[in-house]
Amino acid sequence: KGGSMMKVDDFKSVIDKYAKYIELVSLTGGEAVAHPRLDQLVEIIKRNGLKASVSTNGVFIERKIKVLKAFDSINVSLDAYDYDSFRKYRGGTAAEFDKIIHGLHLLQENSISFGISFVLSEENVREVDSMLKLGYKTGPCRITFHNINAHGCQDFTPLMASSVEVQQMLKDVTSRKDWPFDIELPVIFDPESKGFTSHKCTQQWAMSCFNDKGHLAYCCYMNHDPSIGNMFQGYDFNSEHMRDFRR
Repeated sequence: KGGSMMKVDDFKSVIDKYAKYIELVSLTGGEAVAHPRLDQLVEIIKRNGLKASVSTNGVFIERKIKVLKAFDSINVSLDAYDYDSFRKYRGGTAAEFDKIIHGLHLLQENSISFGISFVLSEENVREVDSMLKLGYKTGPCRITFHNINAHGCQDFTPLMASSVEVQQMLKDVTSRKDWPFDIELPVIFDPESKGFTSHKCTQQWAMSCFNDKGHLAYCCYMNHDPSIGNMFQGYDFNSEHMRDFRR
C-alpha cells in the first residue's frame, strides 16, 4: 500500500553502514526484478563482499537475464505448474505464464542456478507431483514447498499433520532418492504437539525487514511500521519497540 521503488542512494546508505554485520541481502517485493536500477542494487551488495538473493514472480526474467547472473540465489515464486493452476492461484494471464516458463528455460540455458517455490495448502497438496514434474522440464537446482501460514485464510487451509493427504504427499516425496534437484519440504503444523505452542522464531534477531521508505517490520509476515524504526534514519536494530516485541 502506497509502495514505490527503493531509491538507490537510500539502499546504498544502509548497505554501506551495516555491511560488517550482514551476510546476505535479500531483495523481495512486490516484484524486485522490476526495479529499474536492479543492476546498481546488486553491484552495491557485491561490492561490499556480501551475498545477494532475489525473489521474483518470473515475469521479467528475460528482460533482466544479464543482471540475474550476478545473484548468488534466485527464487522464482510460481505456485503453479500449468496455466490452469496459475490462473487459479495467481490470477495471471496465459501470456504471463508462458513468459515465466520461457524465463525459467533462459535461466537454465544460461547456466544460472535458480529455485522454484510453491505455497501448499490442503486444497492443492494433491498437485505436488505435477509441481515436481515441472522441475524436470525447467531444471531448477531446488524446489521449495511452503505451508500457507498457520492461521490459514479465507480460501486455503494449512497443511496439518492429521491430514491423510499431507501424510501421503510426504511419503511419496521421501520414498524416492533420485530427484535431480534438492527438495525442501514444508513445515507441517500439529496444533496438538507441545512444539506447536512453544516453538520460538529467531527472525527478530537474525533479520531486518524494511520497505522502500525504510520503515521496519517485526518480521516478513507483519506490516511495516515507522514506529518500530527506520533504516534510513539511523536505526540500530534494537529500538524500544523491537526489544518489547522480542520479549
